[in-house]
Amino acid sequence: MIIVNKRITIAGSETGADYLGLIVCGALFICGSIVGTAASGIAGDAGISNYMAGYLALAGQARISGFFSALFNVWTYPLVAILLGFSVFGVFGVPALAAVRGFFLCFSISAIVRYFGGDGVLLALAIFGASAMITVPCFFILAVQSFSSSLYVFKSVTLKGGGTAPYKGGFFRRVLVCAAVLTGSALIDTLLVPRLIGLVAGRLAA
Repeated sequence: MIIVNKRITIAGSETGADYLGLIVCGALFICGSIVGTAASGIAGDAGISNYMAGYLALAGQARISGFFSALFNVWTYPLVAILLGFSVFGVFGVPALAAVRGFFLCFSISAIVRYFGGDGVLLALAIFGASAMITVPCFFILAVQSFSSSLYVFKSVTLKGGGTAPYKGGFFRRVLVCAAVLTGSALIDTLLVPRLIGLVAGRLAA
């Protein structure tokens, strides 16, 4: 009985909710990545060509818009995750968002590789490599804590007692740190990524 109660307490604690959020969001991110990779294969050559034409057009517009466009791109998923953390729907919405994030990331990478062949790997690394190494960890930090906070809201509404409120200093400190890091990622996308793409594009044209 003591062991059972201890397990229930751990599962209902903030740390337990964080572990649960990491497992659920991580699993759905992986599932979304697998489906996105498979979808790029199902789309066919015509579908990939149309997608790449639209993607390259948007990329050209983003380069003209500059930093604020890059800032919008890197903040889209994290901001939605943060907002869901204050909602009862975040229990389901945050994991679904992780699946969508994984789907579109891997679909885009797979589409580029399929469109350009072996050299597409270098182009995909130039476009997504530096950004993904920064934005994906930040997304997971914010998604996991948003899942935990949304689980608190969900329990408060359904069970009339969600435990200790998660909206403390640590919650907002992580948001501020991730905001600074994501802003740095937007700067990298603005200043460094176009040069990397130019180098790879020169190799593709050679």
